[in-house]
Amino acid sequence: MEIKRRRVGRPSISDETKKLVVRLYNENEMTCGEIAAACQISMSSLFRILKEKELTEFGKNKE
Repeated sequence: MEIKRRRVGRPSISDETKKLVVRLYNENEMTCGEIAAACQISMSSLFRILKEKELTEFGKNKE
């Protein structure tokens, strides 16, 4: 007999939402609070996404 396991905890934020957060932040037209509300995420999640993006961009050449 196979046991089904339930996922526990909050669902992860989709890559689509993460890309939207970064794009809106880079446009400089909305505050962080407005971006978080529009994407239905917390402020801490917004800053975590931006920090992850910064770390992945760090090694690349910026022109």
